Parts: sequence; structure tokens; C-alpha cells
Amino acid sequence: MKFINKPKIITAEQFFPDEACWPINVVQIQNNYMVWNDISEKYLSVLPGDWVRTDQPEDTYPIKDSSMKQNYEPYDES
Repeated sequence: MKFINKPKIITAEQFFPDEACWPINVVQIQNNYMVWNDISEKYLSVLPGDWVRTDQPEDTYPIKDSSMKQNYEPYDES
């Protein structure tokens, strides 16, 4: 059998540590940047330039920039 990803609109913000406002649930722990995921109840590593996908406030996780560019394109809400 073959499968195709169904198109899905997502919300994501790109993370850069030197910006004043970080995506939701991103914190700095020692010299590492982490995003808390309530679903898995653990921190996930996020690197500068990664995207933080937010399905719900408690379901946030990082996506590498290369994966974001390969799998998603900007969505125009107008």
C-alpha cells in the first residue's frame, strides 16, 4: 500500500535565542534550549533556527528548519 500525508495547517514559530520573544514553552536550561511537551511530559531539545510547532498550548515540539522547508509552506489566511 502507498500513503500520502494529508494536508494540515499548523502553527509554528522559528526560534532564535537572541530574539526578545521566544515561542511558547521554550526555556533555557544551563547552556541548552528546550521546549516542554506536556503530552510526553519531557523536555525536547530545540536549536537556534528550529521551528516550534504548537498544536495546542500543551503539545509543542521542535521541527528542524530543513524538515519545515521540505514538508510545509506558508499558508495565506486571507
